[in-house]
Amino acid sequence: MFTYGLMRTMGKVLPDLPGCHLEPSAELAEWLTRWMPDDGQEQLAVVMLNVKGEIIGGQIVAVGTVDSAPLYSRDIYRHALMVPGVRTIGIAHNHPSGNTAPSMPDRKGTAGVVTAGRILDLPLVWSLVVTHLNSTWADCVERKPAISSSEDAPIKRPEEIAPESAAGPESEPPEKKAGPEAGPEKESRADSEGSALATAPTRAELVKALSSLLGTPV
Repeated sequence: MFTYGLMRTMGKVLPDLPGCHLEPSAELAEWLTRWMPDDGQEQLAVVMLNVKGEIIGGQIVAVGTVDSAPLYSRDIYRHALMVPGVRTIGIAHNHPSGNTAPSMPDRKGTAGVVTAGRILDLPLVWSLVVTHLNSTWADCVERKPAISSSEDAPIKRPEEIAPESAAGPESEPPEKKAGPEAGPEKESRADSEGSALATAPTRAELVKALSSLLGTPV
């Protein structure tokens, strides 16, 4: 195993690609295409990165047929662990057909490497599919979508939130029930009737008043 800048893999020197490469990119895919041999067979490569995401090594770990290549986590990490300063790794393989859509074996094999990387504390950051026939590429690593707020709704401050009544946020006034009248109208009517009864003369008072008019003693 050679150090970065001196490594030769199947007769090709590992080209220079400065910068951080913890995320897949078209530049990285093009770099891998230039490095990996174009001989009509699928080949699997592992790339080692340091804590800054810089490439510090790489190795072809498997050569397959026109439509498949063996992908074993043990072979990938056996080479990766030999490079001093390695902190993360990436893997790549080519599709001679020109179609870079990941197959089901590609995704399952990548998932196995992700699991092994968690155990060894040497994470897999990307798993690219490239081709020498065009500039397309794909990543087999499943990534969780970022969490975002629903509908970008504005967040209200506590003082902006009105307290709800015990009956609920949209309680309706109770409906009037059919039946005997109740309330201020009934009370005022009862008062007027009572006052009328209180002022009405009695029978004795009527007889006395009539006698005084006629001059007849009662």
